[in-house]
Amino acid sequence: MEIDDINDIIEDLFSENVERRRQATLKLAKMAEDGVTSSEALRRLIRLLDDEDEDVHMGAVYALARYAERGVMDYEALLGFDELLNDRDDKVRNIAAYSIGKYAEKGMIKPDVMKKLVNLLEDGNKDVRMSAVYAVATYALRGLIDSKAPRKLVKLLGDENGDVRNMAALTLGKYAERGLVDSEATGKLVMLLEDESKNVRGNAAWALSMYAERELTSPDAAKKLVRLLDDDDGKVRLNAAWALSMYALSGLTDPDVPKKLVNLLGDEREEMRNAAAYTLAVYAERGLTHPDAVKKLVNLLDEEGEEVRRSTALALGEYAGRGFTRPEALDKLVKLLEDWNVEVRRGTVYAVAKYAERGYRHPDALNKLLRLLDDEDKEVREIAEYAYEYYEK
Repeated sequence: MEIDDINDIIEDLFSENVERRRQATLKLAKMAEDGVTSSEALRRLIRLLDDEDEDVHMGAVYALARYAERGVMDYEALLGFDELLNDRDDKVRNIAAYSIGKYAEKGMIKPDVMKKLVNLLEDGNKDVRMSAVYAVATYALRGLIDSKAPRKLVKLLGDENGDVRNMAALTLGKYAERGLVDSEATGKLVMLLEDESKNVRGNAAWALSMYAERELTSPDAAKKLVRLLDDDDGKVRLNAAWALSMYALSGLTDPDVPKKLVNLLGDEREEMRNAAAYTLAVYAERGLTHPDAVKKLVNLLDEEGEEVRRSTALALGEYAGRGFTRPEALDKLVKLLEDWNVEVRRGTVYAVAKYAERGYRHPDALNKLLRLLDDEDKEVREIAEYAYEYYEK
């Protein structure tokens, strides 16, 4: 569409003819959907939020929402959306909440809008509830939370709409990350581990891990999380593994977990291999091991991803402490004592120390441990000193 045409449409926004104003808002909305926007059109659309004609008003709301989707925003529009959260029309409230979420995604927020958004979590319209929970979630990602939200989010875990359940679970996890939890959440999140939606299952597992970090757990969770390690969806498997690690740290374990984790060490996704290795380390620390773990873990020490190397080193250290050792593991661990990543060095020197406790010393380790006594990281220095004592004996 030519610029002249856009300017004509913009002029029609203030035509005395109601129908021309209506058509202009719809045309601008369609243009925005196709990627064509105008800062002048945005400013004029904002003024039409007060238009006396309901259809013009609705057209302006819709067009501004399309602009928000394209990242074309104005704080005056955000103020307008804030007022529209109280509109009697379900469609208007829905679009307003959704657009506020879009604005938050781009970093444009209005902190005092939270109370209204939280109230809309109980709206009678399912679409409004969905948009409200989306907006509450995006505000939580920006660190803006409301103390009344968790209890209302818990109720939404039973919503008939799968998208609402999904966003509610995700948002409860985000709130838990920031220390705001609800005691009734864990039981309902556990139920969602069997939800038909993979997204719901995955976010429920993640939220449970966040709650476990806050020492809020459910004795019924572990078994269901174990089953999710065989889920068809990679994200579900990943979140289940992390949740099981947090539950293990809280003292809740399941004997079937190590075997399944060993299988996941060969997963195609690096983040899954990392989670499996780390959770194997946590389980081994608590005395639950698998005889095939060390052989597979050794291969992961060659990975490019530093998180995988770190988690693998920790796991090999815990397994060595339980009497599971392999000579080739120590060879690779000693090489990693010089790794550039401090987290990898921490895990590696810990594993080398565990091998030394068991009487396994490597001829190349002594000089490297000596250098680590001057490492920039305090924890690395302390563990290196501990390991060095075994090499001096």
